[in-house]
Amino acid sequence: MELHEVHLPEEPRGKDFTEGPETGIYSVGPLARMNAADGMATPRAQAAREEFFKILGGRPVHHTLANHWARVIEMIYAAERIVELVNDPEIASRRCAGFRPRSRPRA
Repeated sequence: MELHEVHLPEEPRGKDFTEGPETGIYSVGPLARMNAADGMATPRAQAAREEFFKILGGRPVHHTLANHWARVIEMIYAAERIVELVNDPEIASRRCAGFRPRSRPRA
């Protein structure tokens, strides 16, 4: 069996990690949302977001493992928002549309 040498086209090192639309690299998920958003709608999540960018050197952040931290910030937002919604009298009231009290429990 004969071995063949493979020749790949030469590209400058680091080109794949250069920002801009011409690179063909894009990100989706928590880190991408954190980079694209102007802020968080709840106070604790906003404070966590500000700390995130302060520690990681500002926007945009491209550290792969920062996705996990961004996900935690989104979970903080979700928890704060759940508390807001649960305590909203219009949403949590029994007069809410679609709620019908039953006369007796189902068997």
